[in-house]
Amino acid sequence: MVVHIARIQDELNHHSDLTLGYNTVAPSVNTHVAGGAVTEKDFTLATRVEGIAECHGAA
Repeated sequence: MVVHIARIQDELNHHSDLTLGYNTVAPSVNTHVAGGAVTEKDFTLATRVEGIAECHGAA
């Protein structure tokens, strides 16, 4: 799933932080260059990640 998210980030040219833990993946959806604000790119990334989550067994 991490690799899939990284590919989406590349497509969007929006490279948020990813935290990988035991049985968890947590993408950070905020924009550093916007002072940590949530932007349209963040909403797009979140929507795309939600769209792939189920096929990776994520809940």
